[in-house]
Amino acid sequence: MADKLIGKRYYKIDFELASALSIGGNASYATDKDIVYNGNGIPYIPATSLAGIYRSFFKTETANKYFGSKTDFTDSRIYVYDAELKSDKYNVSKRDCVSLDEWKTSIKGSKFDFEIIEPETKFVTYIEQNIYENINSENIEIDDNVGDVVADMWAKEKIQIGGKTSRGLGRVKNVSVKLKDFSFKSEEDKNKWFDFDIFDEKYWEDAVIWNSEKEKHWSENIHTGKITLNLKMKQVSPIIIRTYTTNKEDSDYKPLTFTKYNTDGKEIKMPVIPGTSWAGAFKAHIEKLGFCNVKEIFGYSENKKSKASSIYFSESIIEKSKSKILSRNSIDRFTGGTVENALFTEEICYGGETVLEISFNKNYEDGFYKAMAASIIDMHEGIISIGGETSVGRGLFRLIKIKCDGNKIEFNEDSERLYEKLIEVILKKRSEE
Repeated sequence: MADKLIGKRYYKIDFELASALSIGGNASYATDKDIVYNGNGIPYIPATSLAGIYRSFFKTETANKYFGSKTDFTDSRIYVYDAELKSDKYNVSKRDCVSLDEWKTSIKGSKFDFEIIEPETKFVTYIEQNIYENINSENIEIDDNVGDVVADMWAKEKIQIGGKTSRGLGRVKNVSVKLKDFSFKSEEDKNKWFDFDIFDEKYWEDAVIWNSEKEKHWSENIHTGKITLNLKMKQVSPIIIRTYTTNKEDSDYKPLTFTKYNTDGKEIKMPVIPGTSWAGAFKAHIEKLGFCNVKEIFGYSENKKSKASSIYFSESIIEKSKSKILSRNSIDRFTGGTVENALFTEEICYGGETVLEISFNKNYEDGFYKAMAASIIDMHEGIISIGGETSVGRGLFRLIKIKCDGNKIEFNEDSERLYEKLIEVILKKRSEE
């Protein structure tokens, strides 16, 4: 007997980008990978991208039942809507990427660029779920849990959207989830549903605010089996993650930034360190230590074979920093004079603080945990540096605070003791179920 439709459940999800978003289509007009635009030239997040994320929370059987299956010729019980911009305040910019060798020289053919939607852009999306009465036994079971799992993952800010999510892109924050139910048991109930306009804010005024405290654990949590380190750091030296410009009023080299708006609507440029920069620096250093198989952890693409990275590095916004413009010239080492046409200016940022989040699996070999702990200590001691011009002392950071899965690790200036403490905490976390 076919399932009987007895109602509808709707979810309204408002959210903000915590990090840059790379949500690309097939277009490559402005960059190698442009973001998706609608017919009016406005960026949006396609429902297909969101539906793919939602499916990943469930086993194949459950995902096919609720989201549809081509194999079984079943329709989706969950209707996913595009995520649309909530405001005309948004910025699209370009990111340049290149693979570097151990001497920080670019590898031939490895440069590419892509468009991103900058952080703090606000979106809204919706989910619509059919509620059925399953008559498979003497007991009637109401299927209403799958949408709740997705809503809870949103509320807990576990959703990551688009490309390069293992390098910090596509994170969300300030998520608000509202829930509204409609029953089809009576004509009066049906009429309320007929009058409902999902896109009209007034129909959500009496909606239920989602409360994660009341969640039911139906999903296989995609974050189980992970250890997360949170590193708060202060700048020891200036840093520059370069972006290039041909604008004569700008410096030749500027730091990578995103645009933030203060309460007065004024634009503020915030320096940012991409997750790709952190990953590259740690990968190179861990590879030198030789304790583990780096490719299996950080991923690779070579000889028509590839493997996705299984380690996560966040993007890091540099807070409380100051900027300074410097003019420099190349010097002829033989004459001691300036090289003709070699004058350039660059903008650097200094004196700031930032946070780096690193997340990795619990099932790695012991050598990796030793290498990761050693790399964190080496960064603290100034051996690992980030960004450009590291040969002249740029890009150094020192630890202020460390947390492992939210628990603070106490440490002092004794680096050897901190290394031992990190190993102890990580191995203890690995043994926990």
